[in-house]
Order: sequence, then C-alpha cells, then structure tokens
Amino acid sequence: MTSYYLSINRGKTESVGNVTAGTSLPSADFIFITDATTHSPTRLDQIKALEAIMHYIKSGGNVATGTDLPAI
Repeated sequence: MTSYYLSINRGKTESVGNVTAGTSLPSADFIFITDATTHSPTRLDQIKALEAIMHYIKSGGNVATGTDLPAI
C-alpha cells in the first residue's frame, strides 16, 4: 500500500511551509494520511475529506460520548 502523509505540528499552522509531505509515517501533532493505492483519491477527494473532518470538529464531534475530541 502506498500512503502519502501530510503533517504539521501544533503552533506551526500559520504557514503552509510548515507542512511536511512524505511517504513514511512522520512524528507530528497532526497527520493526514491518504491511501493512494486502494481508491486512488484525487486532490479534490482530499479537500472534501478535510472539509468533512473540519465540519465534524466544529460541530463538536460525537456529542453523545464526548470522548473523540480534545477540549477547546
């Protein structure tokens, strides 16, 4: 399986220059993994996935359990 990793650390989000891209699992605070083998996602697919994740976080996540997101 070929995976692509985009990562960034907390406090470094002010610049896209702080995003690291690679094909091996990085050590970072935030990691977005794309499996490029199984479904061959496009850049638009990645953007839609990140937008859905952002909406999930903004909405409070799984409010029923409250265990899947850190405190604000």
